[in-house]
Amino acid sequence: MDEMDYQVDNDNEIRLSDLINIIKEKFWFIVAITLVFGLLLGGYAFFVAKPSYQSTGKVMVVVKTAADDTNSAESMRLLGTVAELMATDSVLERVVDDLGIQDKLTPSQIRSSLDITINQNVSLFVTVKFISKDRALTKEIVDSVIEQTIEFVNEEARLETFKDKIVPTDAGSSPRYHSPNRVLYTFVGLLLGGIVSLAIVFIREAMKSTIESKEQIERYLELQVLGEIPDLDLKEESKQ
Repeated sequence: MDEMDYQVDNDNEIRLSDLINIIKEKFWFIVAITLVFGLLLGGYAFFVAKPSYQSTGKVMVVVKTAADDTNSAESMRLLGTVAELMATDSVLERVVDDLGIQDKLTPSQIRSSLDITINQNVSLFVTVKFISKDRALTKEIVDSVIEQTIEFVNEEARLETFKDKIVPTDAGSSPRYHSPNRVLYTFVGLLLGGIVSLAIVFIREAMKSTIESKEQIERYLELQVLGEIPDLDLKEESKQ
C-alpha cells in the first residue's frame, strides 16, 4: 500500500494537455475575472483619478562677443547654472508672490513638479516643464518661472554675468493631458486579471484530491479500466 501511494504521489503532476483542458473548461471564468480587473483599473484611470496636465516653455542662453556674434562656448558654460537658478527658492518665491498662490503651493511643492532640462551637445536652450492637476495654473507657472528668472538676474548685481543673456523663446504651451496613462492602466488591469484568474484556477485544480476520469485512474494507479458506468437520465414512462 505504501509503495502504491508513493507511485501515485510521483505521478500526480499536471501535464501540458491537462493545463490546456483546464483553461478550456474554465475559459469564461478566466475571461470574466480578466475583464473585471480591466474595468476596475481602467474605470479608475478614466473616471476617478484626477488628471494632471503639463505645460512646456523654453529660454535660450546667449552670450554675445564684441562683434555681436554668439559665443557658443560661453553660452553652453552658463546653461547648467541657469537651469539650477530657475529651481532655487529665490526664483520660486518670486513665482509664488507673482501669481498670488501662497495658499496653494510653496516653492518646495513647485520644485517637486518642475522639470528643467538642458542639452549642451545640441542646443543652447533650457526647457522648463511643469505638471499640475490645476490646468490653468500649469501654464501660468511655466511663464512665471521664465519671467521671474530673467527679472531676478537683471536686478541682482551679483548675477551680472547672466544679465541680458537669458532670452525667452517659447512661452508656456497650452496645458496638455499628462497622466494617468489610461491605456496603460487598462492594460495592466487586464494583465493582472488574467494572472489572478489563472492562479485561482490552477491552485484549485492542484488542491483537488479526487480522481475524476478513467484516464487519471490509468495514469496514477497504473491499472487498466475495463469499463465504466455511464450517467443516464432515467425517466419513468407515464402510465396510460
